[in-house]
Amino acid sequence: MGAGIVVLIVVVVLAVAGVGWMLASKAADRRLAELRTDVDRPDLERSESATCMGVASKGTGKSKGLGVLALSADQVEFKPVAGEGHVVLERAAITGAGSVRTFLGKESSADLLHLTWTVPTDEVEAGIDEGAWRVADVDWWIGRLAVAPPS
Repeated sequence: MGAGIVVLIVVVVLAVAGVGWMLASKAADRRLAELRTDVDRPDLERSESATCMGVASKGTGKSKGLGVLALSADQVEFKPVAGEGHVVLERAAITGAGSVRTFLGKESSADLLHLTWTVPTDEVEAGIDEGAWRVADVDWWIGRLAVAPPS
């Protein structure tokens, strides 16, 4: 096989991959816009694209991926672009908000929003669960969700 044929094959493969990536990216953008509409409500404080790094009680393979993280008066909600990673937290159940760089064995080059919350003890042994999300402004989320220490 001549060098010209090899180059042609490589160019075609790269072109097809590029088109596929663009189509997937546009589909994800459309889905994120749909999800933002889904979480929109009168008491919505903020919604943004986010990547869920996981929820401890779901294990390392569940609740991960790209989606929309929304904050309303009573809830924090993560709606994924695909899969079964929908997470709804009552704000009253949140026991901590901070940042981490490692979660469920995965390291991040940027700070992640780390939340802990109470759950019924029949769902999680200790009654506490946790999750982490990559968001644009971790400090904003921490400021809104930080729990005041008991007085």
